[in-house]
Amino acid sequence: MGPGCRLITGDHPVPPDGETFDVMKPVVRPITVEDDCFIGAGVILLPGVSVGRGATIGAGSVVTRDVPPGAIVAGNPARLIRERRPPVAR
Repeated sequence: MGPGCRLITGDHPVPPDGETFDVMKPVVRPITVEDDCFIGAGVILLPGVSVGRGATIGAGSVVTRDVPPGAIVAGNPARLIRERRPPVAR
């Protein structure tokens, strides 16, 4: 995980018109990062996302949805760039 990454697990719903934020209960959802991932500098992972095994997230990306195993994602919001290829046998 690169420097300056943020894992944000808390959020709050937006109240309907005429309501105030003080009546809304906060929502906490865990973040899951599986093995063998590369997370670039300054990445923000939002509540409830899962990052699959072997995924790569480009620097400065904002991850709003689950990242499948082996995916390479980048951007704001993070989008699929391509899939990693399996390692070549030596």
